[in-house]
Amino acid sequence: MTPAVPEPTVLISLGAGFVIVLIITAIVYLRSRSRAGRTPATGTEASRSRRLDYQPVARPVTPFIRPPVPSHPPSPATPPMPASVSVVDGRTDIADSTRALADKYSLAGFTLATTDGLIFSTSGHPAGTEDAAHYGGRALQEEEHVSAEVTLFTLNHQGTKLTGIIRSEKSLTRDRIRQIESDTQEILNRWI
Repeated sequence: MTPAVPEPTVLISLGAGFVIVLIITAIVYLRSRSRAGRTPATGTEASRSRRLDYQPVARPVTPFIRPPVPSHPPSPATPPMPASVSVVDGRTDIADSTRALADKYSLAGFTLATTDGLIFSTSGHPAGTEDAAHYGGRALQEEEHVSAEVTLFTLNHQGTKLTGIIRSEKSLTRDRIRQIESDTQEILNRWI
């Protein structure tokens, strides 16, 4: 007995039925996706949308732009000198005049030392004794900037050589140092 071969019309009917079932299944699937508010995505879009579904919608953020920072800090300017301040008038002694000198020029400290390293007068800066001992015996021709905050100058008073030790947080100009020397000479002329 030979196997029965189905007729071609039966095969066509079965194939058409199978295609119809696939079309109906696709329509049902697409409608269910559209009701959920999604469109079918493919590949990485589908995995990305499923992975990030729990996150809220991103809001635009205005960027904060920082102002430019200068490459080097601005150098502090030397404050203007009050011309009307006298370092000798109304002062009680040489120490009071020396403090007035430091205040007049906004100095951190001022010390007048002898060549053997002793304090002649000071504005009261804590390092005055050490400054006198360390810088007092130096031989100077002109003013000398020892460090960023220490400047030295020499002057003679009645045959005695003295060293002025200026401590300042700001850089001093040559003119400002000359003015300090002049006021120091005025103090010495008044009190010595």
